[in-house]
Amino acid sequence: MAASVLTPHLRGAACLGLWSLFDPRGAGEPEQCAAERHQQAIEMCADCPALAACSAWVGALPARERPTGVVAGLLVDEEGH
Repeated sequence: MAASVLTPHLRGAACLGLWSLFDPRGAGEPEQCAAERHQQAIEMCADCPALAACSAWVGALPARERPTGVVAGLLVDEEGH
């Protein structure tokens, strides 16, 4: 099942429509570009009205099932950390 199907509706989430900011570093993407993009995403999360609900959702997932990239203000790697 696709991750988007399993993702809860987070009313007022700042990330809506801006997925690429939150994605993990892409193949061939310079490390500095990814770091700047992730920092922007983390800052958006800090002011997001859905942060508590998003944190609760991702925290309830087993580490191996967590999406990678910036989620709930944290940068999650392939191992879910």
